[in-house]
Amino acid sequence: MIILRLHIDAVERESKLDLEHQQLHTLICTLPDLIWLKDVDGVYLTCNPRFEQFFGVPVANIIGKKDYDFVDKNLADFFREKDLLAMSKSSPSVNEEAVTFAVDGHTELLETTKTQMLDSNGKLIGVLGLGHDITQRKNNEEQLRELNEKLREHEKREIYLSTVQASQHILNNLLNQLQLFKMEAEESTDFDKDVLKLFDAVLHEAGGLVLNLSTVTHITKDNIKSSVAPR
Repeated sequence: MIILRLHIDAVERESKLDLEHQQLHTLICTLPDLIWLKDVDGVYLTCNPRFEQFFGVPVANIIGKKDYDFVDKNLADFFREKDLLAMSKSSPSVNEEAVTFAVDGHTELLETTKTQMLDSNGKLIGVLGLGHDITQRKNNEEQLRELNEKLREHEKREIYLSTVQASQHILNNLLNQLQLFKMEAEESTDFDKDVLKLFDAVLHEAGGLVLNLSTVTHITKDNIKSSVAPR
């Protein structure tokens, strides 16, 4: 009876392990991320269907091979460098990489996380990799950056326009004061005529500047400079 009980317990444990293995396999196969496992020499031990799309071949044709069998040497060297880095660290190693899928030629930007794999005795047996597609996220971030840049430019133009309008108001007040001063000077019999001519030139230049500023409606650095440039 004891032997039978031990046998039944062993069968139940094995059955439980098989179930857990099947559940884990199902989970890995249904995840939208690329998942793969290599040994310490960079030889593939397994991968999920999403990773199969990357190399364009089924897992049976990937197991036992290396990156050099599927991608160019520069990319394979890059993968190997990141594998070695991950296996040398006690914490996950994360990097971004753009890859082209052999299955249809499309490109994705992946956020790749790699971590060392240890056996029950703590011995290094390989590296586990997970690649998460961040293409859309990066596109959204770029669109948001461009939108923020456009908003900043719009705010700057509004500030420029307010500054121009304020400057126009100040210059117009100054022009009125100069005009009044000139009128009073003309009424004086002993005022220097050459000074009056100078006032005429100043009033003419200031009037032209005020006129130019009053026509500024679309603010750019170029038309701000041109509006105050000497004629």
